Amino acid sequence: MNSSPFPVPHLRGRGCRFTIVPPAGHKYTLKDGTVKVYTGKDPQGLGWEKEDSGSSYTEDAQKLQKAISKGWNHGLVCGTGGVVVFDGDDAERLQELGVLQKIPSTIQVESRPGHRHHHLLCPELKKKFVFYDPIRTEEKDGKVQRLHLGEILGPGGHAVLPGSTHPTGTKYHLVEDGSQEMAEISLDQLKEILGGLEFTSAPDKHVSFGEAAGIKTTREMLEEGVREARRMKRGDGNTSLSDQLDVHRVLAAYGWTPKRTEGDEAKGAPPGHRSESGDCFQVNLRTGQYHCKQCEAGGDLASLVAVLEGIFQCTGHDDLRDREIFGKVLAAC
Repeated sequence: MNSSPFPVPHLRGRGCRFTIVPPAGHKYTLKDGTVKVYTGKDPQGLGWEKEDSGSSYTEDAQKLQKAISKGWNHGLVCGTGGVVVFDGDDAERLQELGVLQKIPSTIQVESRPGHRHHHLLCPELKKKFVFYDPIRTEEKDGKVQRLHLGEILGPGGHAVLPGSTHPTGTKYHLVEDGSQEMAEISLDQLKEILGGLEFTSAPDKHVSFGEAAGIKTTREMLEEGVREARRMKRGDGNTSLSDQLDVHRVLAAYGWTPKRTEGDEAKGAPPGHRSESGDCFQVNLRTGQYHCKQCEAGGDLASLVAVLEGIFQCTGHDDLRDREIFGKVLAAC
């Protein structure tokens, strides 16, 4: 293996699969006569994400070694060997949102200044998915959508590797002043890293982290939610209603947009009454706890649903121990 031209030492011996990536401008005539022009990022062949497709290779495969030796690009079939790639497209915005700061020290690959891939071990991830800005939007194809910030390249994803040439002419290379080891993270840690981001481009919709990451199907999650709601209505178990809710989904459902965000605290206008400052209503984006500085009252995430739904005001005089109020809140949830 020491004589191998395979240039990515941290992926050796992990059972990863790799692709051959023809250089930008390379042309290939398909069976139907169509001419495919490669961009320098596209894997050669079909079904490369499948091990038995013939379009992905082990690190010591002669065909892969030959392609690398003659200067062709190559890539990682993400998810193989448990390796996933955090591909952030807007480093400045991700820094503003506090996302990059939460990624543990790990192997980084740079294609050009400001554009890096973070290689991580996360064997639990089931699929690749995209993440978006929670506030900013952009116009694309005549439609307003959330600003695209990047992807988590898990199974079904593909990432070009060091030694390859980017379409701009720069070289993909390992970041030398960074960690020389890949960090291993759980799905809970990945969810924490991406906390506050959105997973659908539609500004009026919300997709949970679990749905985006393929942890459970939408049907499974709905069925589980119904079972849990029935269980809590019977009074079984110790799980609270707030524990079953997602603060970002709640805020998106009621269209509450903060005036500003400081760390985990989102500050904006109070629902149901006026505010001179326009930001006296605070919601913790991690715990879901809310506090209205004008009313000097607050509560948990289920109480926040009650306030946003208009079931009661944020005055602190009502609570969920009232059976009728709880029933209304449960129905809203």
